[in-house]
Amino acid sequence: MAPRRKICRRDEALRRLRSLVAELRVAGQVFLPSERTLCEQIGTSRATLRIALAELEKEGLLASSSAQGRVIAGTAPLADKGRVLFVARGRDWIQLPAWNRLWYVFKELAGRAGYACELVLGEASEDVLDRADAIIYSGGANAPDRRLAAYAARRGNVIGVQESHVGLLPYVVALDNRAAGRLAAQTLLAAGYQRPALLRRDGYFGFEYREEGFCDELARALPGYEVPKLHMLGMSSLAFIRDYLSKIDDFLQQDMDALFVAGDGMIDLFYSSFSPTRRIPDDFGFIALASSYECLIHQPPITAVSHATTGVAQAIVQLLGSLRNGESAPALTLLAPTLHVGATVRPAATSVSSTTSAVPRRRAHTRKKNTKEKD
Repeated sequence: MAPRRKICRRDEALRRLRSLVAELRVAGQVFLPSERTLCEQIGTSRATLRIALAELEKEGLLASSSAQGRVIAGTAPLADKGRVLFVARGRDWIQLPAWNRLWYVFKELAGRAGYACELVLGEASEDVLDRADAIIYSGGANAPDRRLAAYAARRGNVIGVQESHVGLLPYVVALDNRAAGRLAAQTLLAAGYQRPALLRRDGYFGFEYREEGFCDELARALPGYEVPKLHMLGMSSLAFIRDYLSKIDDFLQQDMDALFVAGDGMIDLFYSSFSPTRRIPDDFGFIALASSYECLIHQPPITAVSHATTGVAQAIVQLLGSLRNGESAPALTLLAPTLHVGATVRPAATSVSSTTSAVPRRRAHTRKKNTKEKD
C-alpha cells in the first residue's frame, strides 16, 4: 500500500496557506490554485482547507470568489489613476469562462495599479462613456456600436480584446487564436493521433481563427487529410444545445481518433454525449481551449490550450499605463497560448515543437455505430 499522507493541524494549515497567498501575491498571481492542488501543497484535508480559506477571506487576504476560483486580494493602490469601463455584450457573455476570468483578473490587476474598474453589461450611454478615462471592450464578433466608435474617434483610449477588433478600435490586446489552433494540432500530432476532428460554435471570429490554425497545421503534417468538423449554431444557450444534440450522433460516427474543442462551454456538453452504451474509446485523444483552472478541476484533468487571460490582463494594464503617460503603444498585442497537459492526451504531448510530425499509431481506431440510449 502507498504511504498515507500526513495531515497537518488546522493552525498549521492556516499558517501555510497565509504564506502561500503572500508568495502568490508577490509573484503577481490573481487566482489561488484549485482546492485539490492546495490540499496537496499544504498537506491538509479539503474540510480543513475550506475553514482556512474562510478565515483568510475574513482577514481580507482573499478578495472574492469568481466562477474561475478564489481571487487573491491585492495591496491598496497608491493613487487614483482614472476610471476604466469593462464593456461586455451582456450577462450571458460575461458568464462564459474566458470572459469571466478575464474580467476578474483585469479588475484585480488594474485595481492594484490604481485604476477604478467598472463592469458594464450591454450598450453604455454616452454619459457613462464620457465619464470613463479608458474603455476595455470585449463585445461581439460584429463591429462596436456607434457610441463606442464615436468615443474611440474622440478620445482614443479604447482597447479591444478580440482579433476581430483590429482596424475597428485603436488598440487590441488578445490571445493569438491561430497560434492556439496550431498548438492544439501539434499536441495531438506529437501524441500520434492521425485523424483529429474539430468541435466549435459559430458566431465568434476567435473560433474561426482557431479552426484556421488547427486545420493549417494538420494540412502541413497530413497532406490530403480533411478534418471532420462540427459547427453549432444558436445565439441562446438552449438553441445552441438543441443544435448540438441534433448533430452529435452523426458526427461521432465519423472516422476520428481525437477531438479539439475550440471554445468555452462545450467540454461538459461533449462528455455528456457518452453513456454506458456509448463510451469514449480508451485511446481517444481530447484537447480543449480552456483556462488552466478549468483544465485542472475537470475529471479527468483535461489537456488544454490556455486562454492566456492573465497575460492579456497584464498587457492591458501595461497599455493603460503607457496611454496615461503619453507614451507610444503598439496597436496590436497578441499573447501566445500555453499548454496544460492532462490525462486526455498521451504523455508524448508534453514535448511539442512547431516541426512536429505525426507518429504512426499502433493501430487505427474505427468508431462503430452505437445504439442510441433510450429516453
